[in-house]
Amino acid sequence: MGDEHEEDNDGFVPLSTGTEAGIAAFFVGAPFLGMASAMLGLGEAGILAGVIGGGALAIAAKVAVDGNAGKNPHVTLPGLTQLRSANWRALFVPTDIDDQVQTLTTNEASSLSHNESEEYMDLGSTLRPHANAIFSGRKALFGASDAGKSNAVAVICEEIAKFGAPLFLLDTEDEYRALCDKRYFPRPVWVESARIAPSQAYDFAQWAMNKRAQVVVNLQSYEDDEAAWLMIDLIKGIRAWEESHDRIPCEVILDEATVWLPQNVAESTLARIMVADPEAGEEGKQISLLALLQRAFFSVVVRRGRKRGMGFTFAAQRIAEIDKRALQASWLILMKQAQPADFRIYKEFGIEGDAALSLAKGEAFVQAPGKTMERHQFRLRRSPHGAHAPGLAELRKAVSASVSQPGNSGNDGNTNGNSAETPLQANAAKIITDVFPVSQDGNDDHSSAGNGLPVSPETRKHIAAMREAGYPDRDIAQLVGLSGRKYALYRQVVASLGSTREA
Repeated sequence: MGDEHEEDNDGFVPLSTGTEAGIAAFFVGAPFLGMASAMLGLGEAGILAGVIGGGALAIAAKVAVDGNAGKNPHVTLPGLTQLRSANWRALFVPTDIDDQVQTLTTNEASSLSHNESEEYMDLGSTLRPHANAIFSGRKALFGASDAGKSNAVAVICEEIAKFGAPLFLLDTEDEYRALCDKRYFPRPVWVESARIAPSQAYDFAQWAMNKRAQVVVNLQSYEDDEAAWLMIDLIKGIRAWEESHDRIPCEVILDEATVWLPQNVAESTLARIMVADPEAGEEGKQISLLALLQRAFFSVVVRRGRKRGMGFTFAAQRIAEIDKRALQASWLILMKQAQPADFRIYKEFGIEGDAALSLAKGEAFVQAPGKTMERHQFRLRRSPHGAHAPGLAELRKAVSASVSQPGNSGNDGNTNGNSAETPLQANAAKIITDVFPVSQDGNDDHSSAGNGLPVSPETRKHIAAMREAGYPDRDIAQLVGLSGRKYALYRQVVASLGSTREA
């Protein structure tokens, strides 16, 4: 019978049969005796008499019921079952919040939950921040090679884009072209040197903000100084737009940030390029291009960007190698590391070296605004991964392509999940290309390139064969050693081959 009694009181304060009877007697007897006292004109003394009398009835009822229960454990009183359905705790504890929730119908509650869920970002099964916590915030993300950094960057971009917010992903290694597809970005725009010149960056940024476009900028296609000017003027254009319109959240993401904002300035070629300081007025003060780029990010975006709606994300492999001002972030996402110098900085945030090494791919210690460091797993990106490192399979394909017969269709660039080239070739109609007046002379310097380039005839032969077989340019460049900062040379080789396909 004990189990049956527990079921009767499920979720409520468990009471004995006698106690329940006593409570019932009090709440029935006290008002009755109080009314009788009032009718006799006893006033306040009557009220007191009613309370005392109710208490006496409660004690008597409890004694009587418990006494009978000792003789017959199955005894009950009429209506006791109904009394047990009451939550007696509610008599003594305010329940305003509970009452408000209980007034919602099931459908209304479901609808409310659904609507609220639409305001959250799905970064992982346990990492679902409200959009306002991400928009206009400062985020820093670090992870060694193969830790899942590129995947996390893509996930953040996918989640920001689903709200239709404009974003500018500054892609240092040409890894994120695959995001430029309407399946992942509502209004995707892919930018390279042949399409947008640095001198057009300011106007382009304002156009993109008006269109609420999601822009991926292939920084690899620009010379380092050109890329720096492009980023500086993009930021200026975004800031000017936010200051002259009703402000909306906008995100700037810089991947491989240590290339552009290193802790050791001597490692940057931009530190040796001196330019006129635009804020010096007529004094003609000279400043390094690196200092100008640092000012754009750390002064405009980091310090004053939030109130203008400008959020930023810095992503890099080595936390020890980035300008420490990048760590002044409201969101800190720390993925796996393997170097002692990085361990030392992780330790400043309470993460020991063995903990940093123990992180699985895609896993990170996350410090969110107002929260302590927590461990989370990022979900897999929905867009194809564009940062695949070539291995033995790619080398074998290259060898095969170099001896393939003319007309061999070869790899169309869509196998192995590596379709980063596809959005520009097969899905060009999904990318905004015909509104902003793009540069028409971006390839002039490359089109005149001839056989005098510092590339061997054998390498040129391999490039021609692999392009004819349909391999993505990014993979070809990596295989022949012309990726990264040498990609501009690769483009010149392609132009000298007279290829009709854009590199």
